[in-house]
Amino acid sequence: MTLKLEIFKCNVCGNTVEVTSPGSGELVCCGQKMFKMDPKQEEAGSENHLPVIKELDDSIFIQIGEIEHPMTGEHRIEWAEAVTSDYVIRKYFKPGEKPSFTVDKKCRVKIVRSYCNVHGLWRKSNTDEFNREDIILFAIKSERSAMSVYSGLAKRVKNIFLKERLLFLAGEEEKHEAYFEELYKKSYLNKNIVIPPDDVMPTPKIPIEDENQRISEILRFAMNAELEANEFYLEAAKKFADAPKTSKMMKFFASMEMIHYSILEMEKKNAEMFESYENEVPMIHVGP
Repeated sequence: MTLKLEIFKCNVCGNTVEVTSPGSGELVCCGQKMFKMDPKQEEAGSENHLPVIKELDDSIFIQIGEIEHPMTGEHRIEWAEAVTSDYVIRKYFKPGEKPSFTVDKKCRVKIVRSYCNVHGLWRKSNTDEFNREDIILFAIKSERSAMSVYSGLAKRVKNIFLKERLLFLAGEEEKHEAYFEELYKKSYLNKNIVIPPDDVMPTPKIPIEDENQRISEILRFAMNAELEANEFYLEAAKKFADAPKTSKMMKFFASMEMIHYSILEMEKKNAEMFESYENEVPMIHVGP
């Protein structure tokens, strides 16, 4: 199963595709299954890959890298795209061309992605579109959604250890939700918590379509959701720079999402090796 806007690449010929209409089948090229490219969100080398988003007087300026990324024939940004609520604006680059472009200021850019021909896919969310109240409401909504998915999935699986992992994750999300609900009540004394709809503030999706859906597939979606949550909290921390205690908590939640990611990654590897282990060997992880 694929999701809209996911990027897949062929390890043989290098073909890269973006999903415009999701489906239930697998993408295949050169006789092999294409692999999904998970966007990186933290710089790790000397080159800058993360998109920079700046609002100008009459436009939104997007540049790849705080310091412009190299643009040689051997190493360059091939394309970048701005994702809004309604459409995708993509810019292709040639060697020697500056890795930057502008879009109309009317566009509410939610995400910018860039693709380096050497270092792969990169992603940056535009938290400038959120005020502090938006951020807290989004956090409540996201934590509620994740808690519901994990607790629901725990009821489905038979593997005792995996069930415990999922219940642990559900409990963690419940604690996070409680923190943000309390923060909202303290910050907005005369307002009730009203969760915004998806078309205004979409949360990371962990789709569970039917009882026969592979556990490894669901865990992959959950891993992506945890990565997005990590990125969101790191960016949200900047919005509370003048409130050090809240900013520190945002960073704490970001680190917790990566711990969740590691737990899910381990279980996903197990599921890929023994896809039906949660049904056939319910006590596989129990023991010394």
